[in-house]
Amino acid sequence: MKNKRNAIFMPLFWIGLLVQNISNLFRDSLSDFPYGFLQGLSFVFIVAGFIFMCRCLRKRINPFTLKDL
Repeated sequence: MKNKRNAIFMPLFWIGLLVQNISNLFRDSLSDFPYGFLQGLSFVFIVAGFIFMCRCLRKRINPFTLKDL
C-alpha cells in the first residue's frame, strides 16, 4: 500500500508545481476563471503532496525514492 501512495501523491505534487508554473507563465492570456481554476488545482495538489511528504518524514520514509515500486 505504501508503494501505491508514493506512486499517486508524489506525481500529484510535481503536477501541481508544473500547473502553477504554466498558469503563471500564461496568466496574461488566460481569463480570470481558468487562471483561478488552475491556481486552485495546483494549490490542492501541492498541499496533498506536502502532507504526504510530512507523513513520510514522520515515519522516516524517503518519498522521493521510487525503488520500492
